Amino acid sequence: MAPRSLKPAYLLLLVACGEPPLSPNVAWIPITGSTIVQSNLSDFSASTRLVVGDTGTWRTIWPKLHGVPTPPVPRVDFANTTILLAALGGRGTGGYSITIDSIARQDGRLLVHVTEVSPGRSCGVTEAITLPVHVFLLFEPVATVDWKASARELRC
Repeated sequence: MAPRSLKPAYLLLLVACGEPPLSPNVAWIPITGSTIVQSNLSDFSASTRLVVGDTGTWRTIWPKLHGVPTPPVPRVDFANTTILLAALGGRGTGGYSITIDSIARQDGRLLVHVTEVSPGRSCGVTEAITLPVHVFLLFEPVATVDWKASARELRC
Protein backbone atom coordinates (compact mmCIF):
# COMPACT_ATOMS: atom_id res chain seq x y z
CA MET A 1 0.00 0.00 0.00
CA ALA A 2 1.33 3.42 -0.92
CA PRO A 3 1.64 6.05 1.81
CA ARG A 4 -0.96 8.77 1.64
CA SER A 5 -1.40 12.11 3.26
CA LEU A 6 -4.70 12.77 4.94
CA LYS A 7 -4.62 16.52 4.38
CA PRO A 8 -6.44 16.30 0.99
CA ALA A 9 -9.15 14.18 2.63
CA TYR A 10 -9.62 16.91 5.23
CA LEU A 11 -9.99 19.52 2.51
CA LEU A 12 -12.54 17.34 0.69
CA LEU A 13 -14.47 16.98 3.95
CA LEU A 14 -14.40 20.74 4.36
CA VAL A 15 -15.91 21.27 0.93
CA ALA A 16 -18.48 18.47 1.29
CA CYS A 17 -19.72 19.34 4.76
CA GLY A 18 -19.28 23.09 4.82
CA GLU A 19 -17.53 23.22 8.16
CA PRO A 20 -14.16 22.00 9.40
CA PRO A 21 -14.10 18.92 11.62
CA LEU A 22 -11.22 20.48 13.59
CA SER A 23 -10.87 23.98 14.95
CA PRO A 24 -9.54 26.61 12.55
CA ASN A 25 -6.19 27.05 14.34
CA VAL A 26 -4.97 23.56 13.42
CA ALA A 27 -1.31 23.50 12.42
CA TRP A 28 -0.88 20.99 9.62
CA ILE A 29 2.29 18.95 9.49
CA PRO A 30 3.00 16.21 6.98
CA ILE A 31 1.44 13.10 8.48
CA THR A 32 1.37 10.04 6.30
CA GLY A 33 0.37 6.44 6.67
CA SER A 34 -1.73 3.77 5.05
CA THR A 35 -4.89 1.82 5.69
CA ILE A 36 -4.26 -1.69 6.98
CA VAL A 37 -7.90 -2.81 7.18
CA GLN A 38 -11.19 -1.12 6.35
CA SER A 39 -14.09 -3.53 6.61
CA ASN A 40 -17.70 -4.00 7.68
CA LEU A 41 -16.91 -7.31 9.34
CA SER A 42 -14.96 -7.10 12.58
CA ASP A 43 -15.39 -8.37 16.10
CA PHE A 44 -15.76 -4.90 17.65
CA SER A 45 -19.40 -4.90 18.77
CA ALA A 46 -19.07 -1.56 20.59
CA SER A 47 -17.83 1.81 19.37
CA THR A 48 -14.06 1.76 19.93
CA ARG A 49 -11.10 4.07 19.42
CA LEU A 50 -7.63 2.62 20.01
CA VAL A 51 -4.04 3.79 19.73
CA VAL A 52 -1.89 0.69 19.38
CA GLY A 53 1.79 1.15 20.16
CA ASP A 54 3.04 -2.34 21.00
CA THR A 55 3.23 -5.80 19.44
CA GLY A 56 1.27 -7.53 22.23
CA THR A 57 -1.80 -5.33 21.77
CA TRP A 58 -1.50 -5.61 17.98
CA ARG A 59 -1.47 -9.42 18.19
CA THR A 60 -4.56 -9.29 20.42
CA ILE A 61 -6.66 -7.10 18.12
CA TRP A 62 -5.59 -8.65 14.77
CA PRO A 63 -7.93 -11.69 15.04
CA LYS A 64 -10.84 -9.31 15.77
CA LEU A 65 -10.32 -7.79 12.31
CA HIS A 66 -10.64 -11.05 10.40
CA GLY A 67 -12.69 -14.20 10.18
CA VAL A 68 -11.35 -17.71 10.40
CA PRO A 69 -8.77 -18.56 9.28
CA THR A 70 -6.97 -15.46 10.48
CA PRO A 71 -4.09 -14.35 8.25
CA PRO A 72 -0.65 -13.95 9.84
CA VAL A 73 -0.21 -10.79 11.91
CA PRO A 74 1.72 -8.18 9.88
CA ARG A 75 4.97 -7.00 11.40
CA VAL A 76 4.85 -3.42 12.64
CA ASP A 77 7.85 -1.34 13.75
CA PHE A 78 6.31 0.35 16.78
CA ALA A 79 9.48 2.36 17.40
CA ASN A 80 8.62 4.37 14.26
CA THR A 81 4.89 3.83 13.68
CA THR A 82 1.54 3.75 15.46
CA ILE A 83 -1.70 1.98 14.63
CA LEU A 84 -4.98 3.88 14.95
CA LEU A 85 -8.21 1.90 15.12
CA ALA A 86 -11.75 3.28 14.88
CA ALA A 87 -14.70 0.87 15.13
CA LEU A 88 -18.34 1.89 14.78
CA GLY A 89 -19.79 -1.02 16.72
CA GLY A 90 -22.49 -3.45 15.65
CA ARG A 91 -25.32 -2.33 13.38
CA GLY A 92 -28.39 -4.33 12.33
CA THR A 93 -28.07 -3.73 8.57
CA GLY A 94 -25.57 -2.77 5.90
CA GLY A 95 -24.97 0.79 4.75
CA TYR A 96 -22.80 1.81 7.71
CA SER A 97 -19.11 2.69 7.59
CA ILE A 98 -16.38 4.45 9.53
CA THR A 99 -13.35 6.27 8.17
CA ILE A 100 -10.32 7.90 9.74
CA ASP A 101 -10.26 10.83 7.36
CA SER A 102 -7.95 13.50 8.75
CA ILE A 103 -5.07 13.81 11.14
CA ALA A 104 -3.49 17.05 12.37
CA ARG A 105 -1.58 18.58 15.25
CA GLN A 106 -3.02 21.28 17.46
CA ASP A 107 -1.37 22.67 20.56
CA GLY A 108 1.06 19.73 20.65
CA ARG A 109 -1.71 17.11 20.45
CA LEU A 110 -2.50 14.74 17.62
CA LEU A 111 -6.11 15.17 16.48
CA VAL A 112 -7.76 12.32 14.58
CA HIS A 113 -11.08 12.94 12.89
CA VAL A 114 -13.42 10.03 12.18
CA THR A 115 -16.54 10.11 10.02
CA GLU A 116 -19.34 7.71 10.92
CA VAL A 117 -21.70 7.08 7.99
CA SER A 118 -25.23 5.69 8.26
CA PRO A 119 -27.77 4.91 5.52
CA GLY A 120 -30.61 7.34 4.89
CA ARG A 121 -34.26 6.28 5.10
CA SER A 122 -34.54 5.69 1.36
CA CYS A 123 -31.27 3.73 1.01
CA GLY A 124 -31.38 0.07 0.14
CA VAL A 125 -29.34 -1.92 2.65
CA THR A 126 -28.39 -5.53 3.20
CA GLU A 127 -30.18 -7.39 5.96
CA ALA A 128 -26.96 -8.40 7.66
CA ILE A 129 -25.27 -7.34 10.87
CA THR A 130 -22.26 -5.15 10.17
CA LEU A 131 -19.39 -4.14 12.45
CA PRO A 132 -17.44 -1.41 10.57
CA VAL A 133 -13.80 -0.77 11.40
CA HIS A 134 -10.92 1.28 9.99
CA VAL A 135 -7.32 0.53 10.97
CA PHE A 136 -4.66 3.02 9.90
CA LEU A 137 -0.86 2.71 10.16
CA LEU A 138 0.56 6.13 11.02
CA PHE A 139 4.20 6.57 9.99
CA GLU A 140 5.31 8.07 13.32
CA PRO A 141 5.23 7.01 16.97
CA VAL A 142 2.43 8.63 18.97
CA ALA A 143 1.46 8.23 22.61
CA THR A 144 -1.80 10.15 22.88
CA VAL A 145 -4.54 11.02 20.45
CA ASP A 146 -7.62 13.21 20.74
CA TRP A 147 -10.46 11.72 18.69
CA LYS A 148 -13.24 13.74 17.11
CA ALA A 149 -16.16 12.13 15.32
CA SER A 150 -18.80 13.48 13.01
CA ALA A 151 -21.85 11.70 11.67
CA ARG A 152 -23.08 11.76 8.10
CA GLU A 153 -26.27 10.23 6.73
CA LEU A 154 -26.25 8.98 3.14
CA ARG A 155 -28.86 10.35 0.77
CA CYS A 156 -30.04 7.73 -1.69
